[in-house]
Amino acid sequence: KKPTEQTIREAAQLAASYSSAWREMLRAVDVYWVSPEQVSKSPPPGQYLKKGSFVIQGSKNYIRHVPLEVAIGIKVEKEYPTVVGGPPEAIMEQTIVYVKVIPGNQTGSRLADQVKNLLARRVPQDVQRKVLEIPLEDVQRFIPSGKGAIKSFS
Repeated sequence: KKPTEQTIREAAQLAASYSSAWREMLRAVDVYWVSPEQVSKSPPPGQYLKKGSFVIQGSKNYIRHVPLEVAIGIKVEKEYPTVVGGPPEAIMEQTIVYVKVIPGNQTGSRLADQVKNLLARRVPQDVQRKVLEIPLEDVQRFIPSGKGAIKSFS
């Protein structure tokens, strides 16, 4: 099945945000994508590939100036909240509240605690206690490279 433009944009933002560019505190990077048929684990004749490497054949499709930004939100199913994270457009559609995080200097544990508390204050009262009981690691795993800063919340 061919992905939509939105899916490609979201995948590009996910790849950019969870790359080394986050650790370098960049705000945006260029990302490219290729179709599955362009990827091969077999080297061209006469060449060698290290274990785990692959070759891309053909042209790359670039997406320029992809912002490094992730959203972390609370999704409630059957009165049970769970933490979800990823590209903001995707997270906005499936959560009741979310926080946008960008590259920054704040440690992951401290940032995760702030994110969790912000989210807990914005969920309906009957869900708030359950959100506060969510392990900090469930929030922290969505913070790329373990550091960041809060950009905004909704």
